[in-house]
Amino acid sequence: TESVDDPNNTPHVYTKRAIFIRYNKDRIIEVDLVSDPASLVEIKEGVSLTFSTEFVWEPTTKEFHSRFDKYLDYSFFKHHIHWFSIFNSFMMVLFLMGLVALILVRTLRKDYAKYAVSGDVEEGEEYDEDEDGNLIDDNGKIIEEPLLKSRSAMPGEDSGWKQVHGDVFRAPWMLPLVSAILGTGWQLIVLTVGVILFAVAGPIHGQVHEDRGEMQHAIIYCYCFSSVVAGYVSGSYFKMYNATKASGRAGKASGASQWQAAMFLTVMMFPTVMVSILSFLNAIALAYETVNYVPFLVIFKVFLLWIFVSVPLCVLGTLAGRHAKIRPSGGKKMVGSTGCLSSTDFPCRVNAIARPIPEDIPCYGKP
Repeated sequence: TESVDDPNNTPHVYTKRAIFIRYNKDRIIEVDLVSDPASLVEIKEGVSLTFSTEFVWEPTTKEFHSRFDKYLDYSFFKHHIHWFSIFNSFMMVLFLMGLVALILVRTLRKDYAKYAVSGDVEEGEEYDEDEDGNLIDDNGKIIEEPLLKSRSAMPGEDSGWKQVHGDVFRAPWMLPLVSAILGTGWQLIVLTVGVILFAVAGPIHGQVHEDRGEMQHAIIYCYCFSSVVAGYVSGSYFKMYNATKASGRAGKASGASQWQAAMFLTVMMFPTVMVSILSFLNAIALAYETVNYVPFLVIFKVFLLWIFVSVPLCVLGTLAGRHAKIRPSGGKKMVGSTGCLSSTDFPCRVNAIARPIPEDIPCYGKP
């Protein structure tokens, strides 16, 4: 039933409808339901109505693969983009991030310098003097005299997070897994940014809604090509924290197997999770005989794309990250005999012995 504009808001109904079925050879292209305006009658109590439906078959030259084109009309998807609002929000985020970074740098700079210099004094490192007699570090910066005092007074002064400054940059437990998770996270970030830029650049290569599946293809291609980012981040992170683990011949052999495990996890972890979820959902779709399942041929094509594009790029990225010269900000460039970074490359020294964790703490305080 439908209503018309009348003072009493009386319900009306169409009694005659026509279904137009347009076909091309042996395929049905589209089906339209049209109501006859002349058959609109008012609904009254006790009135008998006769409904009729007419089926009209019409041939058409439209191809089967283009049957959805009328739903992809450019005028329907065209919306005005508020570029000024987007730019304003982006600049506001940058300003707040810069403000927070400035506060943190000004607050933690002296703490970093104190812990770095105190570690050098403990190791007996000597510093050069400038023309005025001030001590300077390797970067030519003047070292304040209070920072050169003995560390005997430091434990009483430290509080809060400063008590664990010697364990902040310690290599994490299960380093290969952490490296793989970090690399995969950066890959997903690059994937998201790439797909967004691809969609924004629609006027250059064509609107994303003009062809069916264009966004899905962009996601798959961006994921494959961003695998090099995952490999590089994973390899460089593993190298950064694996410096103190490899010692001696047995340590070198263990380090070699560890970075290979990190590379394997970077390649296999995220695809394994996604394939498991897809297989479960696909099995349910096949069990209920729905049309929302992914055909085996499509899965095989995606597998070939992953094995011949994504995996080699991830391996190359891991090798590049493993042999890259990493220098964290604020650290000194000291490369050991293994080609890896030592613990002095970080803003704070890493203690040789890990700080003990109290046992009488809640479960969320245990690593």
